[in-house]
Order: sequence, then C-alpha cells, then structure tokens
Amino acid sequence: MSGAGFHATLLTPRAPGGIAVVALVGDARFVAAARVLGGVDIDAQPRLRWLRCAGELLDQAVVFDRPERSTIELHVHGSEAVIRALEDAFGPWSPALTTAREHALCGALSETQLDFALEQERLLLPFQGRFDRWVRGHSDDAPALRAAQARHALAMAITSPCAVAFVGRKNAGKSTLMNRLLFTERILTGPTPGLTRDSVREMVALDGYPYELIDTAGEGDIVDAIDARAVALSRAARRSALLVLVVDASLGIGSIERELLAMAPVSLTVRTKVDLAAAAWPADVPPPGVDVTCRDPGDAPRVRATVGAWLRRVRRLPPAGRLGGVAPLDSLELAELRAALESHAER
Repeated sequence: MSGAGFHATLLTPRAPGGIAVVALVGDARFVAAARVLGGVDIDAQPRLRWLRCAGELLDQAVVFDRPERSTIELHVHGSEAVIRALEDAFGPWSPALTTAREHALCGALSETQLDFALEQERLLLPFQGRFDRWVRGHSDDAPALRAAQARHALAMAITSPCAVAFVGRKNAGKSTLMNRLLFTERILTGPTPGLTRDSVREMVALDGYPYELIDTAGEGDIVDAIDARAVALSRAARRSALLVLVVDASLGIGSIERELLAMAPVSLTVRTKVDLAAAAWPADVPPPGVDVTCRDPGDAPRVRATVGAWLRRVRRLPPAGRLGGVAPLDSLELAELRAALESHAER
C-alpha cells in the first residue's frame, strides 16, 4: 500500500526482539492505519489497540500519532510473524533511515546519544524537522549560524563512531579487554597465544560516545602462513584507527611493544592483568594511561568506565550530552550552514 501520500517503514532491525516499531508516514497514514485498526481513534496519546490483518486478530499494539512528523507509530511485539503480516497489509517497507538525524535517533547506542538526538529533533520542530529551514530562518542571525557551526565537531563525535584498534603482543589480553567493554564474551579467549586471527569489529558506547572497537591479531613470532596473513590484515585494519596498546603487566614493555610504539602513534596504553606481579616499567616509555584487570566478568562496569573516561580525555571531549542548540549532523548540512554564513558576509 506504500504509494502516493503514504509509505510504511520498519524502524527497528528485522530480527526477533521484544518490540518492533512501524512508522506509517504521510497524509494518507490514517487511511492506511484503518486497514489494521478499523475505525478506532488515533491521536497523540499512546493507546493500546488490537491489530487485525486479513480479518484475523493479530496482536496488541501501542499506537499514537506524531503530527509534527506526519507519522503514526505502531509499537508491536517483534516476532517475524507479526512483522510479515503488517508488511503484507502495508506493502514492502520503505528504507528506514534517509537522513543523518534519523540515523542519530534510531541508531543511538546509549541514553546520552538518544538524549542528544531527541534534543536536536525538538529544536527543529518549529521548522518541520528540517535543518535547511532552520538555516533559512536564521539567515540574518550570523552569531546563531556561527554557534551552530562550532557545535558541529562535538555533534559528530556524539553521533559518529570513532574507530579504536587494540594492538599488542599475543596473549596480552586484548580480546578479554574487548569482551569486558562489550559486556559479552564476543571473542574466544584462553591461555593459548594467537587465538585471534581475523580482526573483530563491534560497536559500543563508552562514557556516552560511540566507538567501533577492533580486536587485532597479536604481534610476535610468525608460526605459519595463516598467522602472517592475520598480522598483515590486522595492520591494515588499524591504519585509520585510534591505537590502544595493550600491555601484559606481568611482562611489561619488550621488543614487540617498542616496535609497535615506533610503528605508529599510540593514543593510549592499557596495562592489563594488574592482578599479577607487575614487571618494571622502563623510564623511557610514557607510563600507562589505564591499569585494569579483566579476569572477572564482573569487572566489566569498572573497566568500561575507566577506559571510556580516558578515551574521552585523550580526544579532548567534554562529557557527552545535549549541546544546547542546533548543530549540523553531516557534510550536507554543514555545507548549507557555511553557504548561509558566506552569503551573510557578502551583504
């Protein structure tokens, strides 16, 4: 049924889950909603309603209208059977995310990111949710435009993941550290050196900011062709990432660590296994920024808080949160803002 004046979008991932969110967007959204809700009233107040598809009772849903976005939202149980039935009723789902602001709102990894996205949405409500209209509405207010431009870098830090690659010798504790930061046993770990061959990438929020964590193959003796390929791929994966050197506290700084320090700038050194007797730290190497023990999964909250806070300080970022004003969220919006500032300067 997607077509003129209406389209249906699945806002949540298509996978089994507790709740799925369907958006009916456009002037004909009430007509579309009637196909599964009958003649019930729909307004801005969330209400529990029954869904019927093909004449059969399907599910209960929380339903409400968002007139400022010309959208009716259906919050339903996230089973594939329910999603498939609604897709049959409304037609193939339209692409869910088309703008940077929709990505920020629907892709939030933390409460802080969600607060930021909701703040930006609220600030643009008087402008129908469009940044270009906000810019035109402030075309004569150069200070407001410059303030928005100044907020761009921080807005990007809140919405765009920073790649962080863990490097170090084999069995230094990189994979265990990453598991603690992810709150799950994502990567196989154990006493055998060299378990990690392929680089593993995962998204996470630390201290309010998004990161793409990359666990790389450990450096050291090359035992076979697969090992050599794993190290080569790991070195390629970390070229554009912020590097975190992971050092086994019981071994300290050796030739492998010195080679890694000489190979590329390291932003942070994490000393793991500090529950063991620590080797002496050489005076010619900057001291570790963070000391952690990751033996117990229960240490995860403390490890996440410690590493996240240090990464934020290394990047010279303030505590994450709302910006207090509109900010451009991608290169297109930034270009619109710069064009408005240039036009103002030419007057």
